[in-house]
Amino acid sequence: MMVREGRAAIRKTAQKPKEFQSYSFPAPSLGWVANNNLSVSQPGGAFLMENFFPTATGAVMRRGKQKYATLGTGSLPVRSIFSYVEGTSRKLFASNDEAIWDISTVAEPNNNVLGTEAAESLVTENADYIGWGSTKGFDVFPNTYGRWIVAQFQTSGGTFLRGVNGVDTPFVYDGAGFDVEPALTFPEEEETTPERLSYVWSYKNRLWFIEKDSMNVWYLPVDQIGGALVKLPLGGEFTLGGQLVFGATWSQDVGDGLNAMIAFFSSEGEVAVYQGSNPASLADWAQVGVYRTGKAMGDRAHVQIGGDLLIATDVGMVPLSEALRRDYSALAGASISNPIEAAWPEEVALRSAEPWNCVVWTAKQIMAVALPTTAEQPPRMLIMNSRTGKWTRYSDWGSTCVHVYQDRMFFGDETGGIYEAEVGGLDNGRPFTATIVPTFDQFGVPGLKTVTMARAVLKCAHAVQEKITIQSDYEVKLPPAPAASAATSGSFWGTATWGVSTWGGTLVKKVIQKWRSVFGAGEVHSAAIQITSGSIIPMDVEIIRTDVLFTVGDVIS
Repeated sequence: MMVREGRAAIRKTAQKPKEFQSYSFPAPSLGWVANNNLSVSQPGGAFLMENFFPTATGAVMRRGKQKYATLGTGSLPVRSIFSYVEGTSRKLFASNDEAIWDISTVAEPNNNVLGTEAAESLVTENADYIGWGSTKGFDVFPNTYGRWIVAQFQTSGGTFLRGVNGVDTPFVYDGAGFDVEPALTFPEEEETTPERLSYVWSYKNRLWFIEKDSMNVWYLPVDQIGGALVKLPLGGEFTLGGQLVFGATWSQDVGDGLNAMIAFFSSEGEVAVYQGSNPASLADWAQVGVYRTGKAMGDRAHVQIGGDLLIATDVGMVPLSEALRRDYSALAGASISNPIEAAWPEEVALRSAEPWNCVVWTAKQIMAVALPTTAEQPPRMLIMNSRTGKWTRYSDWGSTCVHVYQDRMFFGDETGGIYEAEVGGLDNGRPFTATIVPTFDQFGVPGLKTVTMARAVLKCAHAVQEKITIQSDYEVKLPPAPAASAATSGSFWGTATWGVSTWGGTLVKKVIQKWRSVFGAGEVHSAAIQITSGSIIPMDVEIIRTDVLFTVGDVIS
């Protein structure tokens, strides 16, 4: 039989629907990762992490900041925050370029603390002391430069604060008020003055001081806060020159014990380490060595964790113990900031005009590196989990100084404001957004992939309006922040519902997981999460994982 042309039916093969595959991004317990080959996925790491804190099991959204006090007219930057703690006597102080203010108790954070007029009146009552800065036992101490370095020191006569700033007469605080007595004196042949002392710390029951713009260290006899100073010149110990920036106690164990040593840091990135307690005695003083650490980012850019000393330098956050046993060229890789190795030098390049500040907040397992807001850079802190060593960054937390007092962290800003950290769900009355972009991944499948669905698996006691977007091929283009998630009052005191809420002020967290329609086409992908906190009650959102559904092959047009 012959089939005529055009009469035979053409059989069409139905196109098989593409099969969806799934992939999960685990919670970013590894924190912000900026030292990894981009083409190598690191599950549990974040390409970008902002306002989330990495924990051992995942990540939790930070809380807000709340204004605690305003110094003077609020027109001058806060230079220092420090405290006095002796038994039941506890005081919190802050300073600007007018005075030191007692901010232990503040009635209204937006009003002046004692006010400039009150401070001027107080100083006028003590006119004999104007010019060399004493208020003879009052709560306000006038100064011309507020960047005080303060050491608490206990003697047989009591517990004192001794403060120096390289400009004003050093002060003494005895728990009741400020004074300049007992004075610090120099040998007659020396041409320096107490006003030139710029740094103070304690070691082996002595107070030690650095003379500004020099290589000279001065120290007092044991158990004294004033009196005749003895000179220790160190200019011949540093081959790179410069000047001394700060000193510190360093130990192989915890605290100022038998193994404690003293370290002197220069502006050119060298440190001279000594052991012993009395430089005047050859039997009780010996040099351990001179090493390179990198240039410290300021005289308050260091912290102690355990017995080790961590210094924020131009090459990273360097443990002194590593500087003693490694070549300088290998320090960056041995620094605890190594997970953000690519980001650290960028911050150094942009923010080196002003000193950095570092602090450890033990109660929250936080080490904060407070960055200056110079060169029109946005306000920011680099935050490390002090237990896991993982990093993140907090935005809108600009600071000129930072201090931990009674398990609370405070920081000052350029306009005289002092804020308490990790309080409520707003940044001084304004919403803030937390963002996580996991490290990019190929999903184990080569070639083009199209992501069409995603969900964030969260734990929270409140409804969350998270925004999920797909970022493709190593490009991060985040959309505008989502609408604020307003937490309900729940069991907070005065707003709880009887028989419903949980006693004790803590709501029960539930798992939240909602699929969202998304789109992303490319070889590698990441699922970005943005959450905005918009109420006085903290969200405390925890990230568990993020799931995506994708297909392999060409994009259907």
